Amino acid sequence: MNTNRESRKWVGLVLVAVAAGLAAAPAVAQSKASTKSVDSLNAVIKEVEKGRDQVQGSMESLDKFSSGGDANLPKNYKAFSKQVADVAKTYETATKRAEEMKSRRESYLQEWQKKTQDVSNPEIQAHMQARAEQVGKIFDGLQPAGQAIKEAFPPFLSDLQDIEKLLSVDLSASGVAAAAPIGQKAVANGNIILQNIDTYLTALTQIRDQVSAKKK
Repeated sequence: MNTNRESRKWVGLVLVAVAAGLAAAPAVAQSKASTKSVDSLNAVIKEVEKGRDQVQGSMESLDKFSSGGDANLPKNYKAFSKQVADVAKTYETATKRAEEMKSRRESYLQEWQKKTQDVSNPEIQAHMQARAEQVGKIFDGLQPAGQAIKEAFPPFLSDLQDIEKLLSVDLSASGVAAAAPIGQKAVANGNIILQNIDTYLTALTQIRDQVSAKKK
């Protein structure tokens, strides 16, 4: 799997969904368009939470190798291998969703512009503009977290996969010891990913609440 491409597309999923939410934001009351936007954002939040859980789970499985003892190596390896596969699968799923959202992005943006231009009341226009600027600031704040995830995810997944391959042919105390330095690197990158995913989730929740008349 091309981890650089997968990580870029996964982060793109979040960015595109946020743009879609901004584009479909209501002016005063929640409409069908805003409901659709909130539903889309909730789906993205759920996907990001799933990715966070998979990253956390893989790190916990990795930690068990150093504390489980030789007798538990087969069991721990099986759990670890599943976690690695789940991490990869999560990002592949997000890639597909990113492509779907990307195809709708322009239509959302065009609809937002049209609704703004169609409003003649200056107070409502000002309200819509303020809402867009407020959500836009939150959106802009996602960029550093997104960049950190893009940089940390490829080596994280690559190290997990390398450890899995090593232990598949040397499932012993010696193999675990040889994998330890790689595991430390994976944990360091995993912590970066988790920290920035939490930043993403906070911002996404704020954006969802901004585009929704009724917080969920």
